[in-house]
Amino acid sequence: MAPERFLHACARNGLCSRLDRRVLARTLQWLEKGPSAGDPGFAALNIARASLNDECFISGRARPTGRTPTAARRICFEISEEAAIDDPKGIRRFVDIVRNFGARLALDDFGAQYTSFSHLEEFRSDFVKIDAALIRDIDANPASFSIVRSIVDVCHDLGMECIAECAETEAVLKPSWNWTWTTRRAMC
Repeated sequence: MAPERFLHACARNGLCSRLDRRVLARTLQWLEKGPSAGDPGFAALNIARASLNDECFISGRARPTGRTPTAARRICFEISEEAAIDDPKGIRRFVDIVRNFGARLALDDFGAQYTSFSHLEEFRSDFVKIDAALIRDIDANPASFSIVRSIVDVCHDLGMECIAECAETEAVLKPSWNWTWTTRRAMC
C-alpha cells in the first residue's frame, strides 16, 4: 500500500498518534543499538499534527528516551510549518518537551504555503527544510534562487541549518551555490 493511502486511512480513523508512538519506539530501539556502517547520525521523524497535543504521545514519548538519553539526542522531529502556524501554543509546548530530553527539531516544508521569516524566529528549530517547490527550479528561476538564498541567510543568522528538499539534478547541485550538498538533500 502506498504511504499516502496508509497515512490518510490512519488520519481518518484517528490513529496518527498511535502510529507516531510506534515509529518513535522502533526508531529509539534502532538508535539504542548504536551506530553502524552508513549510519546517518540521526533519524528524522515527521510528526502528525494530531500527535502534537496528544497527551498519550507526549507522556509516552519521554519514557523510552529515559533508558538511553543518547538515542534521544539522535532524533529530529519534523513539524510542518503549517502545523506550527495553526497551533503555536501547542507547538511551543511540544518544543519545550522535546528540547528537555535533547532531541532536535526541524521546521518542515518551509516556503510551501504560509512562509514568513517571523515563523523562523518564533519557532526556534535546529533545521529548516526548504520546500522542494523552491529547490527544483533554483537553477532556472532567479526568483527561487533569491528566495532560497534569503531563507538560508536568515536561518544562518538565527543559528539554524537548512536542508533543501529534492536537490536531485546536477544543475541544482552545482558548486557555485557555495552550499554543501548531499544526495537527495542539500545541507546549507
